[in-house]
Amino acid sequence: MPRPRKTNKGNWTEEDMSAAVNDVLDGMSVRAASSLYNIPKSSIQDKVGAVRGGGEVRLAPKLGHFEDTFNSSQEEDLVQFLVDMDSRLMPLTKKEFLKVVYDYAENLKIKHRFNKDKKRAGDSFYTYFMSKHKNLSLRLAQNTSILRRAGFTKTRVIIFYDKLEQLLAEFNFSPGQIFNADETGISEVHRNKKVISLRGKNTVGKMSSGERGTNTTIMFCGSADGVYVPPFFIFGGHEKKKAELLQNSCGTIAKKGWQTSATFLVWLQHFVEHVKPRKENPVLLILDGHTSHKDLKVLQYARDNSIMMLSLPPHTSHKLQPLDVTIMKPFKNAYDEECKKRFRVDSSDKIRLNEITGLAEAAFESVMIAEKLKKGFQSTGIWPFNRNVFADDDYYPEKETGADKENRNTNRAILEKIMPLPKVSEKPTRRAETSEVLTSETYIQNKRHNSRKMEDSLVDISVNNESDQYLEENIISTCSVCQGELIGDMNVCFLCGCLIHSDCKPWDSKESLYFLCYECEEP
Repeated sequence: MPRPRKTNKGNWTEEDMSAAVNDVLDGMSVRAASSLYNIPKSSIQDKVGAVRGGGEVRLAPKLGHFEDTFNSSQEEDLVQFLVDMDSRLMPLTKKEFLKVVYDYAENLKIKHRFNKDKKRAGDSFYTYFMSKHKNLSLRLAQNTSILRRAGFTKTRVIIFYDKLEQLLAEFNFSPGQIFNADETGISEVHRNKKVISLRGKNTVGKMSSGERGTNTTIMFCGSADGVYVPPFFIFGGHEKKKAELLQNSCGTIAKKGWQTSATFLVWLQHFVEHVKPRKENPVLLILDGHTSHKDLKVLQYARDNSIMMLSLPPHTSHKLQPLDVTIMKPFKNAYDEECKKRFRVDSSDKIRLNEITGLAEAAFESVMIAEKLKKGFQSTGIWPFNRNVFADDDYYPEKETGADKENRNTNRAILEKIMPLPKVSEKPTRRAETSEVLTSETYIQNKRHNSRKMEDSLVDISVNNESDQYLEENIISTCSVCQGELIGDMNVCFLCGCLIHSDCKPWDSKESLYFLCYECEEP
């Protein structure tokens, strides 16, 4: 592919040449056509002669000795291949792309001027290709987990929007009645960014409170009209330290500083105190599906206080959670800056746990701006309600259909042979969780029913079997989730005794040998 050139030669379009040739064939003189369309007479004569002779005619201007390596159809296949790889969260680097281009030309057996020693196309091809396809650009990719990749599917998101639309229609919520809550972890050890130092220095150090910090959870909440609830802290430690750690801030104490059903219930009381929902003025609280949000005491308290709770689909908070989209990253950066300011003022002592609330609240005030909150709800399609806020390319494909395979032409097949598209996993998995109205009567009744089944099963197991003995007497050869061979750590269902790998265990039962499988969970 030729390097872009700065010249007036060939300064006409394919449409102009087509019109000029047609006019000459209809009787206009070559001189008149040349003057009218600003095209050299010799160029028009060559094209007219080729047309009259029945030969193949190229109407576009040709600059230089060489022609494009790929035709328009082949280039379009390259573009679509890049888009498909991007949609599967496996976009190509520049180096990978140029290697694919070289192999593509070799497989098509077309002439090219690429470097045969390095087996890759050159920078001139890359520059020209990108200039022709303005919809493509070189971007810095963000790490996205496999679970998030597989979780953000159109089916799951549609279910969430269906339930959200139903609640909005039923209760006629205003933006001031729609809230999102989310938590994040902080510590007294802050993160560092790039700093100016001497060139060639082996190690560049910067003062910190320690190598590793103690986890503290901070809970945020804000509404679609830009109003926020004061932050809520969950410190690790003993209850006797509560007054020292919290001082004038809102919060509680948990053993490890993590969110639990007990701490979430305390936060919900904090939420009610500030928002003051009533029967005639209910509120909608949107949050992720963490197990602490699904405790029966929590759900009953929410219902008693006119709080409708809607959970997000699993592993979609990076796209659907307003606070996650617009607030969390700026807050983390602002918190790190506050910690750096503290060290500049007093570098003689490390940051103490009782200083965290002051530093976090200062960072919170700087980022929790009304317009940012509103933007978070808007960009997720929650308010104003917009179920079409995400394009089809934003979703991860759930499975590949037969039509997709049939629609691939020979060129695409060659590209996918050179660099195969990441396959959509179709292995059997446990029943996929979806968005739920956690405070609905149906969900709470199912929760109570399952809780009673668990209690009865625990009594039976504790009377009849020790855990190791139970596993030995109920030998099953395959994992009921992934269908793989049972090797290593395993876990057993309370009711049916099915076995699974520990890594396949539902995420909300990490610390227990026993769990309730999704077959038995059905009431």
